[in-house]
Amino acid sequence: GADGNKVIEITNDPMRFKATREAGNDNASIFWGNDFLLVNVDDGDVPVSVDLRPGYYNATQLADEVERAINDAYGDDSRLQIRSNFDDKLTVDFSILNTNDGTLKGLAQPVEIDLLQPSYVSEQFGIDTTGASPDFTREEFLAHAQLRINDALNKAGVAQTSNLGVQNQMFARASSSRLDEIPDFTEIIPISHFQKPEEKYFLKPASEKLSVDPIKSDDASFSLTTDIPNAKVVLEPDDAVSTEAGSVSIVNGEIYLGNGSISSKIGDVPFHPKLEGNFPLSLTLSTTFNNGSFK
Repeated sequence: GADGNKVIEITNDPMRFKATREAGNDNASIFWGNDFLLVNVDDGDVPVSVDLRPGYYNATQLADEVERAINDAYGDDSRLQIRSNFDDKLTVDFSILNTNDGTLKGLAQPVEIDLLQPSYVSEQFGIDTTGASPDFTREEFLAHAQLRINDALNKAGVAQTSNLGVQNQMFARASSSRLDEIPDFTEIIPISHFQKPEEKYFLKPASEKLSVDPIKSDDASFSLTTDIPNAKVVLEPDDAVSTEAGSVSIVNGEIYLGNGSISSKIGDVPFHPKLEGNFPLSLTLSTTFNNGSFK
């Protein structure tokens, strides 16, 4: 605005890119923060891409953030390098106190943390950890190193034959396959996860496998409206039951599956799912048919 008080939003979330001005939304107040501008200082050979941090900014705050981002991009500490066979491994030892004589005893074998093993951070940002000296930004390095430390400590805790008292200190781990494409319409994605066999348990020696029991799958429902996706996770999804599968009606902006007393409300227009289940339809958003069209 003329007074400089208008607030804009900067986002780096790929799931929200379609809502940004760069995606062609001329009236949007959301801007893409990655590669926000190219800067060339002192006629350098290659311009430097500058990324802004996500957040809300007025004119003064945006100018300060651009200045900070440029200084950060040209700073001497903008990249961290891990050199193979030089500083790629960390060694951690823990001492156990002998309560009888007060002496300290270390682990039979210290925990070795290999920073040149991959993590989901290195995979996400395309960093080849098998190379001689991969480069990380400060944030990438901290996240990658933390994951490698967690993994090494978990494995060391399970491998020990003696009870270290760490059974309630294990780091949670999650894994998934990468979503190659951002969903363009409401989608229900099943998630399987595991729980400990008992609320209280002891870590078994390395010769025995630590078992886990699967529990009921969750459903993560992604609802896409106005190019900004929303997500929710439900533990016990409700099933939409109807003897007239495929019969859909819209009453006062509410979507029902089935007719009369057997109808079940499955969402609203624009589409926000209420019931999770396998419906005999999918909904694609558009500007027609009361903001939604079935296919």
